[in-house]
Amino acid sequence: MRKMIISIEIIITIILASVLVGATYSVSNETTSIGGQVTDSNGKPISRAIIIARSSHNTEYAISDGSGWYAVNNIPIFEEIKISCTKTHYKTFGTAIYIDIIGICPVLNIELQKKNNIIKENSMVLSNSLSVFITKWFPIK
Repeated sequence: MRKMIISIEIIITIILASVLVGATYSVSNETTSIGGQVTDSNGKPISRAIIIARSSHNTEYAISDGSGWYAVNNIPIFEEIKISCTKTHYKTFGTAIYIDIIGICPVLNIELQKKNNIIKENSMVLSNSLSVFITKWFPIK
């Protein structure tokens, strides 16, 4: 009788372990989307910004529309995601997020800062195969 009880306990343990492993596997395959708006420091929407989301096994990207809105799909849940956003004349934005709730679409609004592009006095700049010697400081627009 005692051996039968132990055998039943072992069978129940194996079944529960199988169910838990199956549940863990299916949850780890869940994905979501991340969306939001890309703006400058004055709140003006930035179009054509590139948003990249990298996980340990996948890279997804999106490009912001004319109003600065974007959505990146196929973002894995229960994994750290590194988000970056780039646009010419702006500093690159970067952050990491971790999504641990199934069935939500997180909002990540991104604010890009303008680059402070100043060329120093007496520096050399190559433009269209011609060397240009800069004699004064000036901002690049």
